[in-house]
Amino acid sequence: MSLRLASTSLVGNADLRNQYSRSVQVLVVGGGGGGGTSGTRAAGGGGGGGVVEQTLGITLGTSYTVTVGGGGAIAGAGTSSRFASVYAVGGGCGSLSGGVVGSSGGSGGGNATAAGSGRSPTVASAQGSSGGASSSLGSNAGGGGGAGAQGGDGSGTTSGSGGAGRASTIPAASTTYAGGGGGGGRVSAAITPGSGGSGGGGAGSTGSAVATAGTANTGGGGGGGAQDSAGTAGQGGSGVVV
Repeated sequence: MSLRLASTSLVGNADLRNQYSRSVQVLVVGGGGGGGTSGTRAAGGGGGGGVVEQTLGITLGTSYTVTVGGGGAIAGAGTSSRFASVYAVGGGCGSLSGGVVGSSGGSGGGNATAAGSGRSPTVASAQGSSGGASSSLGSNAGGGGGAGAQGGDGSGTTSGSGGAGRASTIPAASTTYAGGGGGGGRVSAAITPGSGGSGGGGAGSTGSAVATAGTANTGGGGGGGAQDSAGTAGQGGSGVVV
């Protein structure tokens, strides 16, 4: 999609650009990552999309590329969002129940493979946070990272909650974005799934209930799937450009 700011006037184009060049605040949020799939292990929550706020100079009569990233499918990473030269990376997917590690992204997906950290953000400028760890292979799972905080670690009979998202400082978009998805539970061992992080993160699956998807237009990560169940994990929420 392309955004073009237009105006009509009797003055020349160069005068128009000089007269109507101005600074704007832009919020760009990548799509959230999907939760890991249900099956042989509790699965990690999806990471929230990256969040970038920046002030840019724009000019009337100039086209700017605008792309809103989609949320990741179950066990899939979210896609990046863009305004002009400003990019926000899509969130990483949660670790799969079969032991396959999740992916990095704007925020990393939660871990479900063994004790150890979740996946980290891919961007050095820290558009998000790392996913949480699992303390016990085959039982609990880590929550996906949020734009504002790391995903919670799984511990004992509880999977990690999704990390909190980041509140925008732009008045026109003053809400919280890109929370991480909660880790999935385990039916036979009564593992409680993690809750979604503030900013649109979805809750993990209990097995009897389907995991919650990340909220659309927030870049929230999807909840992880449950062990001992065909319960479905949650997809990531789409990003947004404001």
